[in-house]
Amino acid sequence: MRVIVTDTGWIWNHKNPILEKFDVNVVFVVCLNGKKVTDKYKYFISPYKEKEDSEWETEEYGLESRKYQALESVGDDLYFAIELLGGGEPEDFLFLTDGNPESLYPFFAMKSRQDLHTFHLCAMSPWRFESEKIKSAYREMVSDMTQLRSVMYIDSDRILDRVISYDALDSSPSTGSSDLAFSSGFKKKLLEEATDECVSLLPRVISSIEKIEEPLYFDFASMSYIPMKEGMEKIDLSKASEEPPSMQVLESVHSGRLTLGMVNYDRYPLNNKRTKTEVEKPIARIDGKQICNYLRELRIKLAEANGIEFSSEECPSIGPCAGTCAKCDEEARYLRKELKKIPVEEQVIPDCTLKKW
Repeated sequence: MRVIVTDTGWIWNHKNPILEKFDVNVVFVVCLNGKKVTDKYKYFISPYKEKEDSEWETEEYGLESRKYQALESVGDDLYFAIELLGGGEPEDFLFLTDGNPESLYPFFAMKSRQDLHTFHLCAMSPWRFESEKIKSAYREMVSDMTQLRSVMYIDSDRILDRVISYDALDSSPSTGSSDLAFSSGFKKKLLEEATDECVSLLPRVISSIEKIEEPLYFDFASMSYIPMKEGMEKIDLSKASEEPPSMQVLESVHSGRLTLGMVNYDRYPLNNKRTKTEVEKPIARIDGKQICNYLRELRIKLAEANGIEFSSEECPSIGPCAGTCAKCDEEARYLRKELKKIPVEEQVIPDCTLKKW
């Protein structure tokens, strides 16, 4: 396993003390600012150079930024540098990222280059008081997560609202989130709270990754990884009360993996059945819960409009699901079956125009 961080992450960077729990050969630091920042861990230095008049340079984020373009220009070198550390054998790559879009640059630069390896992502949305430039760049970076085997996505709004409730006298919700951004004390407390949550979740991530055989997302209702395809059917809320793995689990993570030869998997298989499976493979989405609720509302409206007896339980999942799962498909099949019993001229199809996204 390789744990990848940057030198610019707000939470996950080379200075985070929790990284010391790993073997030094496991952690890999991508130096986006073009300068060496560590002697402790393996690292890769991007060719990015600050402009001489950098004090007048507007900071940019996203795929068009100079910092990302510099890394992308040496993307192959970055990929091979990390690959060589493991001797060329298939490995799990865990990208630890946060609300800073720059922390996602290594993942984005490597995802189209990955072949034999398995990618995992731990992410957190930007604070809602951040600039639209940052939030827009972040959405762009996480819009396509097809190359990931597992995703944990932390909604920063939960942390922000929690900290506000802790400090209601000094920063009540009525003050508006934009005002909070100017309080250095509040922002420091916010970052500490976010760091604590990220660190507390890491043992669950590490203990699960090497067992993952199919695409999964982390569900905060059950505090466990859920298969993307089965979704709601696999949620066990009792797991939330289980004790998390000991932090010592991090110390046992090593860089090698025993393999039985090389497996060549066609990314775009010619076999029709496998092609269909590949195309229909559920993919993690940061707006998965919204999509799930939206489609559920449409199913309920369809049933009511046609007098079909229908009961739909709201999914308790909290996480970047695919927006649909086996339970959703089961409800849809039932409605199609019942709708066929009604003459076509008497069927009522509610307005299903997509008004979101």
